[in-house]
Amino acid sequence: MAGFLLFLRRLSTSIVLKALRTYLNKRFPLTPSRDIPAEYHNLEDIKLIGFAYNIKSVESGDALSQIIECIGSQNIPYKGLVMESKRNALKKILVAYPELGKNKNITIITKNYLSWTGIPDIHRSAKFFSHVYDLFINFNSRSDFKFDYITKRAKSKFSVGMRSSALSLYSMVLEGEYKSTLDEAEYVKQVFHYVKAIKAGGENEQQIS
Repeated sequence: MAGFLLFLRRLSTSIVLKALRTYLNKRFPLTPSRDIPAEYHNLEDIKLIGFAYNIKSVESGDALSQIIECIGSQNIPYKGLVMESKRNALKKILVAYPELGKNKNITIITKNYLSWTGIPDIHRSAKFFSHVYDLFINFNSRSDFKFDYITKRAKSKFSVGMRSSALSLYSMVLEGEYKSTLDEAEYVKQVFHYVKAIKAGGENEQQIS
């Protein structure tokens, strides 16, 4: 009986998520930059970087610090949308990395301000979504409704995702050797490596394996 109930719960979750993705596809067309024409920039031409990241443990704080350090080393302004998927994870992270709480370039959405589907509060995330990003990076390593939503809402000219993300959302996807998932720090280094090689006016479709 317990197994059957578990099956029903998983089935209902799957149906709900499918319905949500159908709505999302209608509400935000499957383009990496909704109302913004796609542009392929060399790194030197990028004026603003946006990224989305999920925190759930102290280790997430370490990865986030490395991401910020890697992006900061390019001397390009950035804005990050960081979501707490596990309650109280942020408190533990801020004890180890207090500078993250003082970073004005980061918008942190705690679990209390995420809907049951994981969508960030519209008012608390409005400022992040008001910018137009020359480069948008999704640091989620798998297909996830809330990250699909964020990627579609973000006004970006060039978007990058991990190999296991929803490929249709991105201008370029990256993966590790033998199709493994890159860790966050290596991933952002690879993003900059490939973006440096991209010239303005390139192909309308880019996929790097």
